[in-house]
Amino acid sequence: MDPASNVQSMSNELLMAAGQGDVEQIKRLLQQHEEEVVLHVKNEAEDAVDGQAGRAAAAAAMAVDADAATATGDSILHVVAGGGDARFLECATMIVGKAKHLLGTRNRNRNGDTPLHCAARLGHARMVTHLLGLARPGDGDETGLKEILRAQNGKGETVLHEAIRLEDKDMVGVLLSADSQLARVPLADGASPLYLALLLGLGDIARQLFEGDQELSYSGPDGQNAFHAAILGRQAKEATHQVMKMLLERNNHLVTQADRSTGSTPLHLAATWRGPMGLLLKAGPAAAYMPDNNGSFPIHLAAFEGDKNSVSALLEESGPYCAKLRDGEGRTFLHVAAEEERSIRVIKLACGWQGKSFASSVMNMQDKDGNTALHLAVLAGNIGAVCNLVSIPQVKLDVRNNKRKTPLEIAFMTATLRAHSAGSAFYGDPRQRIRILLKGAHMSTGVSARIAFSGIERREIIKSALEEINRSQNIATETQIIGLVSVLITTVTFAAAFAVPGGYRADDNHKGGTPTLSGHYSFDSFVIANTLAFICSVLSILFLMYAGVGPNVKDRMWPLLMSVNFLASSARSLAAAFAFGVYSILAPVEQTKAMYSSMTMVLPLVLVELFLFIVAVQMFYSDGKAVMARMFASQASWWRLAHAGLTLLMGLVGLFVIGLYWPYILIAAMSH
Repeated sequence: MDPASNVQSMSNELLMAAGQGDVEQIKRLLQQHEEEVVLHVKNEAEDAVDGQAGRAAAAAAMAVDADAATATGDSILHVVAGGGDARFLECATMIVGKAKHLLGTRNRNRNGDTPLHCAARLGHARMVTHLLGLARPGDGDETGLKEILRAQNGKGETVLHEAIRLEDKDMVGVLLSADSQLARVPLADGASPLYLALLLGLGDIARQLFEGDQELSYSGPDGQNAFHAAILGRQAKEATHQVMKMLLERNNHLVTQADRSTGSTPLHLAATWRGPMGLLLKAGPAAAYMPDNNGSFPIHLAAFEGDKNSVSALLEESGPYCAKLRDGEGRTFLHVAAEEERSIRVIKLACGWQGKSFASSVMNMQDKDGNTALHLAVLAGNIGAVCNLVSIPQVKLDVRNNKRKTPLEIAFMTATLRAHSAGSAFYGDPRQRIRILLKGAHMSTGVSARIAFSGIERREIIKSALEEINRSQNIATETQIIGLVSVLITTVTFAAAFAVPGGYRADDNHKGGTPTLSGHYSFDSFVIANTLAFICSVLSILFLMYAGVGPNVKDRMWPLLMSVNFLASSARSLAAAFAFGVYSILAPVEQTKAMYSSMTMVLPLVLVELFLFIVAVQMFYSDGKAVMARMFASQASWWRLAHAGLTLLMGLVGLFVIGLYWPYILIAAMSH
């Protein structure tokens, strides 16, 4: 019989026995095959010494059997290593006794794992320890053992990587005790054990590796190092600081190492992910002046994320010149922050530090398009940034960009575009607030507020806005919704006028057919409120009709806004009518319940109005504060400042008392 064919026929049985941990079956198959091979060699090898030829042939056959692979390329030792109980340990002992070379053999699939990799990945610590014991030679020379431990799979990882992924500190300790230098195995371009532990947020294991070897590897993929991993890891802030201090004790020079794909140093990642910026800057302050592949410095990334603490640390540790660093677009950190609403704290920090920590000229630096930070804040509609920048007198309002536009001109352009494309022509819109704010700032400081763009340019702006957004279709949709609500209120108020609370007097009365409760204050208030609700809803419908059939979009906007305002007034009047109606019919018998019912209806409406009032006060306060701060800094007289503040306050109160509460004022006045 051909030994090779016999080996092939017995491979499936042998691998099945290994998968089941059947030590007796493995032993029987191996012994049976060895006897057959020895007998075959004795009959065939006439010119060889019988004993030597038999033993050599048997060993070769045993090697072939031991190497028999599954469909995934695993040897029988790989299969046995996947088990963790006592019978698999005994199988491993038998197999290694027959073919010890399998301890360092990689499987033939793309993973390239050794049996140690397989055992560690499945968390079989007993199997890992047992295989290490089988690999340890009796003569004290552990060279072979270290070769097995340091064997790398297809991803360039050793068995230590698998133990770290399992977060098994005991297994890591066993592997390091077998080879104290296992954490420094050189990798082509993969993650070192320390990098992997930090990336997974395993600070305890990272400390275990760090304390076990003074020269362990810090390397990571794509040119990164352990500092990158410590920032990207899933550790708590305090734990990250502790790990960073540990790393800085030995290799603080790695703080300036950038990865290959993005050019990001650990300081760039700290700025993006809010890492320990202060520690890194103390170890390598020069890293603050290293750009990434996009030309962005760490201070630009910190400003983009709105991280005031990181920006503060960069300005304090790296010096005032850090504020002047420009990215690939010629922008400073202030330009970047001005475009992001989340970066308002960075803008406030810069406005407070200018002239102290860095030159005030930074506030007016222009990018490659000639835009200052104020230009970009206006373009982005960032009202918070505009308010803070305008409040600083060193910020120039008349700087022109490469298109010869000042911030005020851009504000008028964007506000016009916004009004004609989205119909937001009211003060609550940020772009309208910016326009009013900049115009007020120009007037308060004597700077010319002349708008330089021509009528042709204005028409082009409007035209492009209308082409970009089909506002006509949007208005048609809005008119349908507003019209439905207006008609509903009109119907309700019309019906309530003839089905009054309390009913009518009998016909035999000298005032027969008149309302029973007429003459009472609450009933009269109900009639006036209901009438006012009916009139406002009808006016809303009339304005809505013109908004729906106007000749062009521009002419249809103002009646649409008027319709919305009258609809809101109608809703307020209807709510008042309901409250007065309920009170008028319940008060004669249950005055307490009547008051509670009326208040239950009025209270939500009052809270909504109060919320709108508070929001408006905040807007007026922030905008007015910016203008007055600039006026005061420009040595304006006290009386002028007080006059401006008083005028603003009176205008605020008058606007909201008359604009929001006029239906209530009218109802109260006409009820007497």
